[in-house]
Amino acid sequence: MVKIIEIAATMIIVVLGSKIEEYYKSDLVELHLLNGNITYVKLNKGNNYSCPKTCSAIHFHDALI
Repeated sequence: MVKIIEIAATMIIVVLGSKIEEYYKSDLVELHLLNGNITYVKLNKGNNYSCPKTCSAIHFHDALI
């Protein structure tokens, strides 16, 4: 009986952890601009860092909201 309770408690913790992660994860956006360029932006809730405007690396750039 104790093993069943432990397994159930573990499953509840895993499900709650995945729900919390899903709520706080970053939104990844691909922007197709009018001049033909493609820009990748990562939006975070409570982000305190932003990539500089001259960042030319090919990655999802952090943006402040």
